[in-house]
Amino acid sequence: MIAMRAVLCLLVCLVLVAATPATLHNNNDEKTYLRNCYGFECPKGTVTCSVDSVATDDWMTDTIRCKSKNHAVLNSFTKTYPLPNCDDRTTTNCRIVK
Repeated sequence: MIAMRAVLCLLVCLVLVAATPATLHNNNDEKTYLRNCYGFECPKGTVTCSVDSVATDDWMTDTIRCKSKNHAVLNSFTKTYPLPNCDDRTTTNCRIVK
């Protein structure tokens, strides 16, 4: 009975270990880095990127940040573009023309 519990405990432990999320063990491998971030080229070491958007009446400004695994900003880009015209029913990412 004790041997059966030990075997069962071992199997449960193996299942729990196998269910843990995978991690990148070789952070120096080029394949583990994110190189394209919203259309911009990020430097080596980038593992995540973010974009913050600010809209005015006629313009949208996006700030794209390439970040390392410690969330340090490695590089950032700013893109400003005019908002297209739209009708009163659509107010997402456009300026309302009356």
